[in-house]
Amino acid sequence: MSLLQNTRNYGDGELVEKIIIDNGIKVFLAGHAMPLRGMPTAEAVHAIAIIKKLAIYFATSPMCILFFTRSLERFTALAYLAIEPYVMKAEHMTPCARALRESLAVVCDERLAIVLSHVVEYDNAYRFRLQDMLAATTVGGLRGNFFGSIDEMLLRNRLHDYRKLHDKVRYAAHLLKIALLYPPFRGRWKKFWYHVNFQHLLPDEIDLYWINLRTDYGPNNPNRYDE
Repeated sequence: MSLLQNTRNYGDGELVEKIIIDNGIKVFLAGHAMPLRGMPTAEAVHAIAIIKKLAIYFATSPMCILFFTRSLERFTALAYLAIEPYVMKAEHMTPCARALRESLAVVCDERLAIVLSHVVEYDNAYRFRLQDMLAATTVGGLRGNFFGSIDEMLLRNRLHDYRKLHDKVRYAAHLLKIALLYPPFRGRWKKFWYHVNFQHLLPDEIDLYWINLRTDYGPNNPNRYDE
């Protein structure tokens, strides 16, 4: 279904040829061989920025880490309040974000599933990083050898990301490993990876096209951690 046939400017002066809904929203930009997935509004991006600040606060506060369950409930309530006006229909989301939303809702508060999936939907820098890191491991590893799989994902990120951003990803991975020592969380983690369509989380031809065009992440990033 076509949403827009007339051309207009998009992002950094890119010219839009058309926008369609076909397994999510696809934006066709002049001069590009592949469409760009997703079409975040300025208001939605601002809401995501608020959620990121909340996440940083909760993830770096010793008291929030100590009282994890209560803090997660508080984060979920505040983050959902920020994103609620911009929640999309699931069928309009990118395959990756939609798969996250559907499977996270099975193992956690549906509001948290909506929050996390919309961060991935509206911020393709997060989405591309997640997809690229997941491509470095297997769903079998994530179900069983999860510490090893997390290390594989970290190595991929180290090879493609800035040092400063990689350090943040490594800190998040460290918190995740600690959480996986807690049996109830570990049980939900396994349930998620048995439920989710792993192929929908991985980058396809369209995603790889845009990942390889980026100069702030990926194999063409001149400021990678090890450079």
